[in-house]
Amino acid sequence: MTTFRCSQMMASVLARSGGRLGYPTNRNGQTKHRNSSTQAEPDLQTPQQQSCRNRMHAWQIHGFGGIDQLNLTDSERIPKLLRPNEVIVQMKFTSVNPIDTAMIGGYGSALLGFVRQAEEFVLKNAESEISSLEFPITLGRDFVGEIVECGTQVRHLQIGDVVCGAVPPFNKGTHSQYVAACANYVVKKPDSMENWVAACIPYAGLTAWSALWAPFAAQVWPQTKVLVLGGSGGVGSIAVQMLRAWGSRVVATCKTDAVPTLESFGLEAVLDYTSPDFARDVKLCGPYDVILNAAGLPGTPHMDSIKEWKLARYITLSPPLLSNSDSLGVPFGTVKSVLDASAKNFESLKSKGAITQWGFFAPSQTGLKQLMRLVNEGKVKPLVHKKFKFSELPLAYKCQQEGHVRGKIIVEMDM
Repeated sequence: MTTFRCSQMMASVLARSGGRLGYPTNRNGQTKHRNSSTQAEPDLQTPQQQSCRNRMHAWQIHGFGGIDQLNLTDSERIPKLLRPNEVIVQMKFTSVNPIDTAMIGGYGSALLGFVRQAEEFVLKNAESEISSLEFPITLGRDFVGEIVECGTQVRHLQIGDVVCGAVPPFNKGTHSQYVAACANYVVKKPDSMENWVAACIPYAGLTAWSALWAPFAAQVWPQTKVLVLGGSGGVGSIAVQMLRAWGSRVVATCKTDAVPTLESFGLEAVLDYTSPDFARDVKLCGPYDVILNAAGLPGTPHMDSIKEWKLARYITLSPPLLSNSDSLGVPFGTVKSVLDASAKNFESLKSKGAITQWGFFAPSQTGLKQLMRLVNEGKVKPLVHKKFKFSELPLAYKCQQEGHVRGKIIVEMDM
């Protein structure tokens, strides 16, 4: 069957199914969602129709390089439930993150590929379509959408719920019409929250939450002074508001055009890094209990402004683990990263009594619920740099790659 005929058949199926690709309608025109706990109705479609019905649109890469590697396919298989605690979500909104544009160039391919192969080994006896081949790769981390299928162990969610969540970089991404996600890291979207707002939160928000809240659960945040480098980006803009909601005294850095926005968040100080007095101002506003490097700056800049002998912490969101694994291989890259981090930590402890650490995205239902609550209460207001349609995804990637993004780049499903 040619691609043209398959596309025609897909359009016909979409028309019959109310736009829900892969989930046909019953006699009354209602969508038939799949549920692993119920017996499926007899399917009288031809094998050709069945094949097209089980396909979806997805943006994929078949090799590493630039944005021109992105290709839109209409023949990607709709994901299946591989575990009883998974859900299948039909996409409404997603976003583009810096990790997506970096992965196009091959960033993290060694370690992420290793984890994919480990997953394949674990699931080798399951009825799955996981392939040991690295390509094609579907990028995208955040999602907001409607659940169309639930695993048998999912209790807090049901078919028809509008939810949001994120998938790790080693899993198939969300720049597609459907995505499979672990239900443990998915939460219902508050009814009062718009879909595009919820799409700003999962990946960037959980990166900030994992770096700040998780390691310091016992720390008293009120009156803690925090310096956030890169306060106007996707992660930084959520981090500064989250810290304010926890009662911290926040100083943030950004470029000139973003200063008014960050000042509207009620921060203690907003510093323009293009100012000739920037380094002096950073020091004058300190010393800091915590410095969060959300700007992707190499090394530990402004370490001289951290509090001494107070077990202060310097957190970087650009750890060398993935890049070291790419250049040296997973075993040697991991060892080098751990040794370098240990040496740096020893030096900072010896000279200032401070701790340096890495910050990572980590899926967490607890963290996502906290973030949704803060957004719903108006304590965190997501920043949107620009919105794109799903059919315009390469333009969204180009926008992210150009840099100086204020908040998040949002993508609305239009297929």
